[in-house]
Amino acid sequence: MPSNPELRNTSMDRLKCMRAPVLFLVFNRPYTTKHVFAAIRAARPPRLYVAADGPRPGRHDDSEECARVREIALAVDWPCQVHTLLRDHNLGCRHAVEEALDWFFATEEEGIVLEDDCLPASPFFAFCDELLARFRDEPQVFSIAGSNFQHGQQRGTGSYYFGKYFHCWGWASWRRAWHAYRRETELSKPVLASGLAHFADGSRLFAPYWRQIRQLCIAKRVDSWAYRVTLSSLASGGTVAERLHVVPQSNLIVNIGFGTTATHTSGDAENPAEKAGALDFPLHHPTLIERNIAADRHTDRTHFGIAWLPYLRRQVALNLPLLERGWKWLRRTLR
Repeated sequence: MPSNPELRNTSMDRLKCMRAPVLFLVFNRPYTTKHVFAAIRAARPPRLYVAADGPRPGRHDDSEECARVREIALAVDWPCQVHTLLRDHNLGCRHAVEEALDWFFATEEEGIVLEDDCLPASPFFAFCDELLARFRDEPQVFSIAGSNFQHGQQRGTGSYYFGKYFHCWGWASWRRAWHAYRRETELSKPVLASGLAHFADGSRLFAPYWRQIRQLCIAKRVDSWAYRVTLSSLASGGTVAERLHVVPQSNLIVNIGFGTTATHTSGDAENPAEKAGALDFPLHHPTLIERNIAADRHTDRTHFGIAWLPYLRRQVALNLPLLERGWKWLRRTLR
């Protein structure tokens, strides 16, 4: 893994007075954990929370790998309060992350969240630190993302813009936002439909796509906490409680978890959007909190792949059990 040049230069002076705590979510990947921890170590947060899921039953390598990961993640050598949530048993992606976030926000009013495969550039920490304070009491702002999927396109004149999507590859938020999500039950179709209609931006496929994702989550075909947070956020569209998310003008996170050991990704060990870039300080703040529709449309197409062919493939996969049952019934009937 090549070193990240952004860990050596931009905004290092600002990191010397970092205020925000960091929640580090780890599991069984020593290689990626080592690189993300190096970035955290360079940032020197005053408080570090390490939440580790336990080994999976029947996976003999997990116990050793989990132990190695915990040793890496707890090698703190700077002035820092360290808190741990180390599980003996495996909870799985969704429940392990949600419970870790409950634990973190039970103590902290706000903070930064990094998974073991999301490598941040150093400006990410200063960016989050400043905006956590700026939007602390702004209920419309739900999260601060580290990822940017605009492929170099500038959105507005500020250092960041506001979008409809929650991005989970390195982010920051507040207790008020997380508790708002946790108070919600499974989204009803009418509630979600209203929000999706507001956020569709003229796309006929946007609402069917996200209804499909909801169906996959409810059927437990996808074990993703992040999809649920995204659906919850999209359901707020057009209401007085509409949720928006801060997105930096430069991508500040590289996902290094792509490959055979990944839970939800595959392919090359690179962020498919772009590599990490720089961000100039002091930040230039947008004058209004308003959504950048052009940016959201771009994210629809290029990041989530909201297009007809992927949609039809998922429809077939979703309805395959029903088709199989129908075929068996037809064979029995014709005998």
